Amino acid sequence: MHLLGQLEHGVYLENGVSLNPDVVSHYYGLQHPANQPTSGDSSDDDGWEDIMDHSDMTADHSDLPSMIADDQASEFAHDGAAVPVEVDPFPSSNWQEVFWQALQHVHETGHVPHGYGMQQEEWGEEGYPELEAIPSGQCGQKEIIVELPDFIWQPRAIRWCQALEVLIHILETAN
Repeated sequence: MHLLGQLEHGVYLENGVSLNPDVVSHYYGLQHPANQPTSGDSSDDDGWEDIMDHSDMTADHSDLPSMIADDQASEFAHDGAAVPVEVDPFPSSNWQEVFWQALQHVHETGHVPHGYGMQQEEWGEEGYPELEAIPSGQCGQKEIIVELPDFIWQPRAIRWCQALEVLIHILETAN
């Protein structure tokens, strides 16, 4: 299964996050010698030894996953990526109100803009695409085929195209 997954989706590099040996020792009753690496090799298993602390056996472990997650938070809670400054494309809030009203009107009339690949004559002989290939794996050499049922994606794509066309028209008018 592992090899088939690599063939179909590629090989992903590890991100270097691993369980802290102290956390493993605390929750699972195992102790790892400090002088041995924790790379995950099978030879590491030789350095582990069972330790039993019977006082811990009576403790309530019903929330064990949360306790482990809290102890490992430093491994996963990295700083967020910088978010670009929000830029309002409209010169004033009045133009934004005009945009929403115009978009609502265009949507209610059912207008489908030309030039965005949403008109039937723009689809070609095969019609609206129901499958899309997304590059995957190393260097995008493999593909994952995703089904695109038109009753889900077509209305969303039309709405996006309507909004884009209205936005472009409003900005041209505002300038």
